[in-house]
Amino acid sequence: MRVVAKDRTAEWRDLDTVINRQAATTDPEGFVAFPDLMVIDEIQRVPDLSATGPSERPKSPASTPA
Repeated sequence: MRVVAKDRTAEWRDLDTVINRQAATTDPEGFVAFPDLMVIDEIQRVPDLSATGPSERPKSPASTPA
């Protein structure tokens, strides 16, 4: 995962922790709602999360063309 993110700033969420797994299971769209790069470690612990995403994710200003 660190190879994918390289030197970019990213939100790191680890599903090894019980509280993060509960958040991902209870509100999957809220868990992944983040406008920038996010890395989710141990995603296999919540398999349904990989198919979840907000219908319209906000774009970060850096990724929006001028």
